[in-house]
Amino acid sequence: MPMQTQTRLLTQDLLLIGGGHSHALLLLRWAMKPLPGVRVTLVSEGSESPYSGMLPGLVAGHYQRDDVYIDLRNLCRHAGVRFIQARVQRIDPAQQQVELEDRPPLQYDVLSINAGATPDLAVPGAAEHSIAVKPIARFWPAWLQQRDALLQKKTASDIAVVGGGAGSVELVLAMAHALRDAPARHRLHLVSRGERLLPGYPPAMLNWLQRRLREYAITVHLQADVVQVTPDRLHLADGKTLATDTVFWCTQARGAHWLAQSDLDVTDMGFVRVQPTLQTLRWPMIFAAGDCAWIDATPTARAGVYAVRQAPVLDHNLRAFLQQQPLKPYHPQRYFLSLLATGGTDAVGARGALPLAGKWLWRWKDRIDRRFMAMLQRLPVLPPPAQDQSRSLEPPAMRCGGCGGKVGADVLQQALMNLNAVCDTAESATPVRDDAAVIALDEEQNGKVLVQSVDALKPLLDDPWLMGRIATLHALSDLYAMNASPHSAQLQIQLPILQERLQVRDMQQVLQGVQQELQQAGATLLGGHTLEGESLQIGLTVNGFAQASAILRKGGAQLGDRFILTKPLGTGALFAAAMRGAARAAWIDAALPLLLQSSRDAVHILAQHDAHALTDITGFGLAGHWLEMLDAAALGAQVSLQTLPALDGALACLAAGYHSTLAPANQRARHRLVLDGVRAEEARYGLLFDPQTQGGLLAAVSAERADSCVDALQRAGFSAAIIGECVSERNLRVIP
Repeated sequence: MPMQTQTRLLTQDLLLIGGGHSHALLLLRWAMKPLPGVRVTLVSEGSESPYSGMLPGLVAGHYQRDDVYIDLRNLCRHAGVRFIQARVQRIDPAQQQVELEDRPPLQYDVLSINAGATPDLAVPGAAEHSIAVKPIARFWPAWLQQRDALLQKKTASDIAVVGGGAGSVELVLAMAHALRDAPARHRLHLVSRGERLLPGYPPAMLNWLQRRLREYAITVHLQADVVQVTPDRLHLADGKTLATDTVFWCTQARGAHWLAQSDLDVTDMGFVRVQPTLQTLRWPMIFAAGDCAWIDATPTARAGVYAVRQAPVLDHNLRAFLQQQPLKPYHPQRYFLSLLATGGTDAVGARGALPLAGKWLWRWKDRIDRRFMAMLQRLPVLPPPAQDQSRSLEPPAMRCGGCGGKVGADVLQQALMNLNAVCDTAESATPVRDDAAVIALDEEQNGKVLVQSVDALKPLLDDPWLMGRIATLHALSDLYAMNASPHSAQLQIQLPILQERLQVRDMQQVLQGVQQELQQAGATLLGGHTLEGESLQIGLTVNGFAQASAILRKGGAQLGDRFILTKPLGTGALFAAAMRGAARAAWIDAALPLLLQSSRDAVHILAQHDAHALTDITGFGLAGHWLEMLDAAALGAQVSLQTLPALDGALACLAAGYHSTLAPANQRARHRLVLDGVRAEEARYGLLFDPQTQGGLLAAVSAERADSCVDALQRAGFSAAIIGECVSERNLRVIP
């Protein structure tokens, strides 16, 4: 969630593609000085961006993964920028939109591209039988798998790195260092088509590196032009072959394939041609920087130093263009300090023709790299709210979205105190506390009843398309919890107060997300209502049909039943921490597939196993919804904390004191719990009260069928677990 609030009507969309060095530094500048009236959105395939300058140290084992990755979600939150995780397919400059994979396009007023580069895999077999070093996010797990296997293998393997530039030399030395203690003496090869390594670098620097290559027993193959890659060898232009077990591809870089498929001017290697102002040649509203850009007047090597130096110019020119002010040109420096890691904790370098080498140079490089990363990683983190803080005292900007934004159960009970607990009409036969209303139809419907529910969410994420999908699945969950089949829905959207063009864009994103999930469920969108407000809110009234005899209700649990939960817990704490900058991007990434997992198939499996009672876990948390089930059955339950499944990072967030806005209200039900050998301070205990958005189902299934039911759910892709047992004592007993 954005950290800053806007005080001026947003009228323009600035869209950033890619989380490279230029954009990362631009976001830092935007955090310090946002441009009023401009909404910024970063689109990136990954939620983390690796710093390429530290990759050799990471491969060699001098750094941990977290040392070299930029958390783009958190950086965007800090800058007040929307983050959308998606893969770009092409740009349509004429329509001013970016087409994305498996989701609707995004429109822009101004666009900036900082999408990096990738090795040229045009050689036959290279894409199928080698591991590309870029993008690093894909290379890193592949290298870890290879490294771990090689460290265990007792027979020698042949590992080839194809390429003769600085990156390939650093990489092969880092690999040799990482494998130095392997039980077998693996053979490393550096394969270059050139007559010498490191063209353009001073001879003295090359001599240092060649000596280090010999020390690590790395075989260098010069003038070795690879023309084909097969599963077990490299085929060279001179007819020779080189036997290989693993090949890493680190050749001359080229632009991402989708750049050439867009209506942009690109070089033969797919780089976007830009003017000195970093604007593309024919589309002044589109800018490009970093490795993906090519300035005809001053071409440069693909080196991160240029992307870093372009960031201030890019920032200035984007602001100037948005405000219709003059732009300034970027002038690449003629000389810069080039530092290359040499496997161990030493380095070589050069500035112009002056060579440098030694351990002191590694320490200098390490200090420079860590200082750069500190700027992007050590962002402000807001402390968690006080545990006893009244919900009404939480600052509006820090109030949670999703089900964490619901009104507490006590408020509802007090407001409904003077109303009848059951609708006194002939058409309804559903207690208010069930998940949806059941409305009886005439006899011609062959025993079918209409099941209806309404739900609404405030955003957990900046992505309106994803929120449309999540809100729809969340509303449909009430129908599934009654074993009803969705039929139709009406939609209510509150749009932020924006310039009309931006409202249309957001509305289209939400509608396409809603429509996608309704179609998957076999339901129709009948219509709806719109209004304006402070922020986006999405609500749906959903209708479904069920056989009256097959309806599953909250009541019905029987003594000895096992309680099955179909999804892990922790969305409330996780997204509350994310809003304050205390959650890792990887945790949010892991939670999203579960937020987008429909409960439809889970209900079918539970019904096949004769579930006696069913509900979905939403805003009032596991304890609140479970107690409703137990009260309806006049029974109790025993739960073991260790059986409660948790989302990645949720326990860490709870242990640090982060909880959703609604959690304190949910904890008022703790007097109904009996703690047996459990401390209320335990993080996992907090899962009982954590409000869930698009949470799982809680079902009561007979002891005889519970295990087979869980097996079937797990085979269908649900993280199902037995978490408790139905007992006669009318409370919820919590054991370790």
